[in-house]
Amino acid sequence: RDLDTMYALTQETEYKADVKLYKAILVALSQDRNGSYDAERVLEEMESSNDESLRPDKACYTLVMTALARSGRQDAPEQAEGLLRRMRKKAEEWKDDSLLPDSVPYGAMIECWAKSGRPESFDRSKYWMTEMEEQHNVHPNFFCVHSGYECHEY
Repeated sequence: RDLDTMYALTQETEYKADVKLYKAILVALSQDRNGSYDAERVLEEMESSNDESLRPDKACYTLVMTALARSGRQDAPEQAEGLLRRMRKKAEEWKDDSLLPDSVPYGAMIECWAKSGRPESFDRSKYWMTEMEEQHNVHPNFFCVHSGYECHEY
């Protein structure tokens, strides 16, 4: 918000926040085991901005899912599933097909299930790999399959 204030006062572009800045913040938060709540808040701020140039891209959503996977939160898998659905909704709302999830965000979401250690994690990962391929024509990459296998280990 301080950058927004500086930009409003000076109109100098060096103070204008952009997606790259927000993405750098999300990268840092995704590395912190306690960063998932802040990462979700940053993403919501980006989504609600009136400035179209601040709209999150696919990487932003994936970084928040990565933060969730590292968080150890019990609700992380459901939150990641919700983010995947939000990506589809925002792609439609903003008429931006580049926001449609590919195997990378799906893999991050499946990783949330793998790291949750919950008994239903294997069934949920299997469901999502089937869903991504049959409903959305997205083929699982190695990371998706590996994360799904990790679910099976529990």
